[in-house]
Amino acid sequence: MRHTQNTASQTNTAQINAAQATAAQATGDARTLAQRRAGRALRALARHLGYGGRAYDLTLPAHTAADRIATLQGDCLIVTVTWPARGSAGVLVRACAGRSDRLGGQNHVFDTAFLDQPVRFATLLRERFPALRFENRTATAKVA
Repeated sequence: MRHTQNTASQTNTAQINAAQATAAQATGDARTLAQRRAGRALRALARHLGYGGRAYDLTLPAHTAADRIATLQGDCLIVTVTWPARGSAGVLVRACAGRSDRLGGQNHVFDTAFLDQPVRFATLLRERFPALRFENRTATAKVA
């Protein structure tokens, strides 16, 4: 009788582990798709902000532990798309003092729906951050 219980318990544990692995794969796939979408949206936003070529860095972290899935950093602005690991997804925007400034100023949070409207989002950011200059240069993309 005890042997039957252990076998059933092992089978149940194996099924739970398989279900967790499937869920993790589905989450990873969804995160990858969201990261691709965010990267495309941030490139479009950069164009509409007047960033050309090297005027910004685009970072797409390879590790899944991070909440951020894509970051656009120019000389005066950081735009980060977050993954809803501990809440809801969002877009964090803050002013910065150059590309080496990883902290920047105060976060301004926007809904991810703005990613689908790059012209409107760029206009809103110009209004929200009137002191910032957006210049045309060339871009670099980084995959971390």
